[in-house]
Amino acid sequence: TLMRSSAASDVYKRQIMNYKISDISKILKIPSSTLRYYDNEGLLPNLKKDSFGNRIFQENDLSWINTINCLKKTGMKIKEIKKFIELVLKGDSTINQRLDLIKNQKNEILKQIEDNKKTLEYLEYKTEFYEIAKKLGSVELAKLQKEFDFSSYKNDLKKSDN
Repeated sequence: TLMRSSAASDVYKRQIMNYKISDISKILKIPSSTLRYYDNEGLLPNLKKDSFGNRIFQENDLSWINTINCLKKTGMKIKEIKKFIELVLKGDSTINQRLDLIKNQKNEILKQIEDNKKTLEYLEYKTEFYEIAKKLGSVELAKLQKEFDFSSYKNDLKKSDN
């Protein structure tokens, strides 16, 4: 029972741990100004303040900040993030709306991944082109080689290096 009591006490202590804005800024590598902006925009609904008006962050605030940052990385606008947070605060009656919102963001990310794959393919093509141009010493000569299969040509160049 002592171990349970101690473990429960540790969990309780962790839940009421207070952090200053500078602590959170260092922990999460987020500028303090960004954290203040999140608060001013109403994105940190349970954030407490001390008698001097200084923000006091707790574990649940860290969770909100991680959620905000994740949604921002998907391209979601602050206004939409605020709407999502408001839906969370309303409780289970908004599960379907939240699910739709998350699915939309997931689809946006999947589209970005596809776009990035196309961009990567183009960059790979250009890399190969400029490798040939470098080997030939001329972009113009490399352009003449466009009709060749670059991969087989590249293998021929490697053989000639040996």
